[in-house]
Amino acid sequence: MPSGPAYSSDFASSAETYTVPSLSPVALSLEPLHTVPVSKAQPVVPTPVVNPSTSPALVVTQPQMVLLKQFQPPKPYAGASSWKGYREHFERLAAVNGWTTMKQETQQLALALEGPASEVLRDLDTFQPQANSLIWEALASRFGSLDGAREAMRRFDSRR
Repeated sequence: MPSGPAYSSDFASSAETYTVPSLSPVALSLEPLHTVPVSKAQPVVPTPVVNPSTSPALVVTQPQMVLLKQFQPPKPYAGASSWKGYREHFERLAAVNGWTTMKQETQQLALALEGPASEVLRDLDTFQPQANSLIWEALASRFGSLDGAREAMRRFDSRR
């Protein structure tokens, strides 16, 4: 073990010598105590004792990181595009935003509907437990023909 200079301390007329491992000046700085004249007596403060068997530990602190999850609002749905495609998008968005209850999903879905699509909400109570599935059924009933026409075109194109 490398050793540094020896330091001595004089307490109660007994002299003790400690050998301190060599450290960089930034990590450990030992400065002599200032002498105080007897006329200005001060309480005696003991000097810190350095344990020769352990070296001082270097403490490295990491900056605190705060991760904010930004809310992703649902795209508005007016019924001009496929309701099935919108449902897939909406369900992915619910997972990303952490909507864990059907009540949260139902509220967000009701807010996202606009124009002709929002008319399906007129006859529904959005606060009942099965409101989410009722809204999707109403959208399928009202806008299902868009998907039907697209599916018929796909079957027609692939009939070779």
